[in-house]
Amino acid sequence: MAKTSEITKPYFSHDESASQDGKILKMFRDFRKLSKEMTREELSTR
Repeated sequence: MAKTSEITKPYFSHDESASQDGKILKMFRDFRKLSKEMTREELSTR
C-alpha cells in the first residue's frame, strides 16, 4: 500500500538492497533498451 508523506507524493517502501536485485537490474536494462526506440510522447504515457 502506498504511504503518503506531508512533504512528498505517495511512495512505496522497498528494501535497501533492491538496487542489487537481479530482476530489478534486468527491468532497468530492458526499459533503457526500449526507451531508446520510443518517442518522448510514448515515454510520458508509461
